[in-house]
Amino acid sequence: MMDKKYRFTVIIPHRNCPDLLARCIESVGLESDVQLIIVDDNSSGDIVDFDAFPGRNDPRIDVIFDKSGKGAGHARNIGLAHAEGEWVIFADADDFFTEGMYATIDRHSHTGADIVCFKPIDLNEDLSVHEGPAKIPYYLSHFEDKPEAREYMFRYMASEPWCKMYRTEFIKKHSIAFDETSVANDWGFSARAGYHAEKIEWHDVPFYCYIHRASSLCNSRPGEKQMLDRAWVYASLCSFMHERGVIWSDDALYRHLYSMIMSPGLFMKALRQTSFYKSIPALAWSTVWWRLSRRRKMGLGYYFNCPLCR
Repeated sequence: MMDKKYRFTVIIPHRNCPDLLARCIESVGLESDVQLIIVDDNSSGDIVDFDAFPGRNDPRIDVIFDKSGKGAGHARNIGLAHAEGEWVIFADADDFFTEGMYATIDRHSHTGADIVCFKPIDLNEDLSVHEGPAKIPYYLSHFEDKPEAREYMFRYMASEPWCKMYRTEFIKKHSIAFDETSVANDWGFSARAGYHAEKIEWHDVPFYCYIHRASSLCNSRPGEKQMLDRAWVYASLCSFMHERGVIWSDDALYRHLYSMIMSPGLFMKALRQTSFYKSIPALAWSTVWWRLSRRRKMGLGYYFNCPLCR
């Protein structure tokens, strides 16, 4: 294997939040072996001053302006194509890393794992501690006596690409990419990476601050395109897992499908999508399993549908 120019590549997709992006950049703490790539996803000139764009005049930062407007998944794929580090790390522009981020990744980079997961800190916009549910800390703090169950969680259920390090060679070997959809672009990337990884490590070490913003995409009411895109993502991922003998489901999938069924016109549009139509057998099988697992009502298997947790 050729020596990498950098040890770490940090990829940040951005759209219309330059002040928050500047905060995220500052938290990286650029070292000589860190490559920082910012991909702007067609920000508006009414909101962003491109002449003073964060990082644009810093020779240590690669800033790429993409005018296609294809979303964060496309922006992340552009970043991956330019990644030169041994490890790749993703961040959202409105989040930031904890103090001592570099020391953390440096300490845990000498490993044979393909993916290394850390603990995020959930914060509100005013940086107060968020009191709502947070999956990754739950995975870390529970089921210490069930390591197989916890590994299943990190492989298939922790859909967030941030708060993890991925070995770049591993990602490129398996051609793992983000779905270029309007929503849920990271689900397929994270789950497919989890499937292909030979070894995953997780550490109860604060690494990343996730900000719960009321205006974020995940908190916005989805339109028709967003619902159809999410159906496509879930259906294609369900088929991927079913073809490989992996039992996979998620409560969000079935809540979303139920909402679509309640809107027959939208559901028929989803059926006309080839990938969705072909995935019906896989969806039917996982639905039966999901219903059975809900009846068990025990521990993580009840809430997250983990077949190893019950």
